[in-house]
Amino acid sequence: MKKEFITERGRVLAEDGVLRIRNIKMKSRDGLYFAILNLIILFWGLERGSDAKPMIYGGVIGLALWVLIYIAEYFILNDWRNTIDLRQVKYFKVYQETGGLETVVMLSLQSGRKKIVFRTRENQHEPFIELISAYTNQLYSLSA
Repeated sequence: MKKEFITERGRVLAEDGVLRIRNIKMKSRDGLYFAILNLIILFWGLERGSDAKPMIYGGVIGLALWVLIYIAEYFILNDWRNTIDLRQVKYFKVYQETGGLETVVMLSLQSGRKKIVFRTRENQHEPFIELISAYTNQLYSLSA
C-alpha cells in the first residue's frame, strides 16, 4: 500500500517498508552555473589561440569532470541518499521547532540520522509517526 505525506520541502512516499523523500525545493545550483561559465571562457581561450593551451586544456578537463560528478550526484546519489528502509530505523524523536509552526521527526538509523520537517497545521506528521511506530515498536510522545 502506497502512502504519501506532505513535508515542508516536498513529500515522503511510503511503500513496502521503504521511505522515498522527494524534495521539491532544490538546493542552489550556483556552483554549476559558475563551472559552465568557466568552461565557456576556457573554450573561448582555446579558439583565440592562446599561448597557455596546456593550462586551458587542464582547466577544461578538470571542470568537465567536476560537472559530470555534480550531475551524477544530482541524479544517482540523491536518490540513494533519500531512500530509507523502515527496518533500519532504530528509534525516532518528535519535537516542535520554536514557534510551533513546524514539527520535526528525527529518525535514528543504523547508518546515521535523518531529519524530516512537517508543517504542524497540516497534521501530516501524525499518520507518518503511526507508520514509523509500526516498524520500530516505539510509542509516540511529543517532546518539547
